[in-house]
Amino acid sequence: ATASLQRLHHLVTLERYVTRWASDNPHLADERRVHFTSELKEILRRPEWAPLVASGLASDQLRDVKDVIILAERFGFDPSPVIRAWLPREPHEGYLWQSILDRVDRAQMRELVALAEVILPFSDLSTRPAKDLGLGPSYRAEGCLDLILQHLRSFPGEGWAAIATGLNCRVTRTRNMAVRALAEWPRETWPDDAHNSLAALLFREPDDGVRQRVRDLIESDC
Repeated sequence: ATASLQRLHHLVTLERYVTRWASDNPHLADERRVHFTSELKEILRRPEWAPLVASGLASDQLRDVKDVIILAERFGFDPSPVIRAWLPREPHEGYLWQSILDRVDRAQMRELVALAEVILPFSDLSTRPAKDLGLGPSYRAEGCLDLILQHLRSFPGEGWAAIATGLNCRVTRTRNMAVRALAEWPRETWPDDAHNSLAALLFREPDDGVRQRVRDLIESDC
């Protein structure tokens, strides 16, 4: 069959299934599963696949790039530089943020928060808290901030600018995520103005659930 990205996606999906989850399938004997895995790996070693992925990463069309990001590492490519190059051009594209945030260390996380502060930008997201579900295309920037806040739970002390912005965001979900990220940090990693920011949010927060989480967090810090 002719090599194509569609076929490659199917093959990689099958490989992922048989190597990670198929052992629990009662309809697939272990011997057959091992044989199937070997056949897939042999097919994926063929030389025609890697150039398809490389071509997608080098494309000037975002849809082509997005189509191969999930395949890149399987064929020896690091997609992070490509994603970083695209983010200033497409700052509200959540798939790009999610893809690169899944790969970051502490220093890279710091750099991405600094980039997000400029290109989202944070100054446009710091608005009065409201009971806002954040649905629709006009909330794409908040959706990207949500992804950053989700990952900041794992990096205590980093990205306070993102958390502070989240605490003042119009979207209820985003404020929740900012509070939860801060709650995951050991208290000694909190910046000096974290407690005051929480106290200010407690005074202004219109959502009962968020207000209770903020209150609990403040009280646990006492």
